Amino acid sequence: MSTVELPDEKNPSEFKFENAMKELELTVSQMEDGNADLDEMMKNYQIGMSLIKSCRESIDTAELKLTEISELMDKSSNGGEKVNE
Repeated sequence: MSTVELPDEKNPSEFKFENAMKELELTVSQMEDGNADLDEMMKNYQIGMSLIKSCRESIDTAELKLTEISELMDKSSNGGEKVNE
């Protein structure tokens, strides 16, 4: 049984990052438990892979936003000139 507030259809794209990570931990725990039949293991695997994809997309989006913010801050602190690395 899940302790995380889930959307009705368990659509990983609807999860916030933190909730997706909690659901992923729960899914992995259920798989490691070894009490599930093959069909349930396959379902959990599919859910887990979707959650991983969702988390990766969230991280990629956050990294892009941080890069954009850093570049804006660099431009404003250097009088609009780009800093060479």
